[in-house]
Amino acid sequence: MKLRYAFGVAIVSAFVSLLAAASDRQQGVWSKRGNFVQVNAACFQYYTCGPREAIIYAADTQIVSTPRKKVWGVCSAGGGDVSSCNHCLTSTPTEKCEWVLRRR
Repeated sequence: MKLRYAFGVAIVSAFVSLLAAASDRQQGVWSKRGNFVQVNAACFQYYTCGPREAIIYAADTQIVSTPRKKVWGVCSAGGGDVSSCNHCLTSTPTEKCEWVLRRR
């Protein structure tokens, strides 16, 4: 059982090392970051690009991704007062979201 565990750890470590060494960009996803900002009946929301799932990587590497984007949208009252802006309705950025692991 211990041998099987050690083998599994070795495989995972090798996989993580390969990811860290890879220089080709990976397809990522856009995620909303922070609160939206209302500007009259419009609003904007920041989106950041990152991996689809959490990844483990070495301390001497970092994730480098497509820069964050500001996307304009329209205010929605949601279930609140008709003159309020409780939700900012935006689409995700149109730019491609890509990331790569690079040595610091």
